[in-house]
Amino acid sequence: MGENFRKDSCFWINITGRSMAPILSCGSKAKVVLCSLYEVRRGDIIVFKDEGEFVCHRVFTKVKRRENLFLKTKGDMVFNFDSLVSREALVGKVVGLRIGNLDLKIDGSVCRWTGLFFSCLLPLVVSPFFYLRSLTIKHEPEHKA
Repeated sequence: MGENFRKDSCFWINITGRSMAPILSCGSKAKVVLCSLYEVRRGDIIVFKDEGEFVCHRVFTKVKRRENLFLKTKGDMVFNFDSLVSREALVGKVVGLRIGNLDLKIDGSVCRWTGLFFSCLLPLVVSPFFYLRSLTIKHEPEHKA
């Protein structure tokens, strides 16, 4: 996909998952700019290909293995880190967000550091809520005809 765009090209993608909520929520659109691994910074939200699917997750650090550079990423609402992202899997980084008619720039140091902070905090805060909610959901017994 990246081969079809010039270096300064950008495109919009629809957000369908919940792993990056509340920054990237279902129904919003993310503006992606093509970039190299060396242009990505800690706290950036990147788009990469994983098993044929596009994934938007936040970069926590760069990892060097042998002579290759990789990105360590995870969704803001999850505990676990993804598999390391290679330069071949990287599509680009998210620089903007569109919610309805509102366009927001999210490619600044304040957004990066705030995002890193909340991506560490949110899973801890939200997990008990979802656990308690699962306990209160009534499951109807199946009726056999």
